[in-house]
Amino acid sequence: MAQQDTRTDRSLWPTTHALSWRTGAACALAVLLSLATLALCRHWAVSFDQRPLLILFMFPILLSALLGGFLPGIVATLVSAFGSVYFLIPPTASLSIASSVDLLQVGVLIACGGLASALSHALSRSRQRE
Repeated sequence: MAQQDTRTDRSLWPTTHALSWRTGAACALAVLLSLATLALCRHWAVSFDQRPLLILFMFPILLSALLGGFLPGIVATLVSAFGSVYFLIPPTASLSIASSVDLLQVGVLIACGGLASALSHALSRSRQRE
């Protein structure tokens, strides 16, 4: 007879090593939405004072976090941050950031993405307890 796990795990990562198909699908959606936003920003050329509007990446981050939880939100955050640094922020085709304003924008994007992912995880945990 299988023993039931009665511990209360409050970690942000799944307790099993195998991810569920729902989490995997949400991570795939996070990557696709982030890449679609990146493509839109590259071709749409939305800029404010010759800088890309990184706030647009919050849409795929928030949607991924709400649909999938912490891990998909973090995946969307990382894909958005690295993609915007590599393709949108000068010097392009490089992971270096020349301007302190751009560094601040990327830092705020990563912080907001991490916070949104953690809050979404907390919300889903509180719903499971009810």
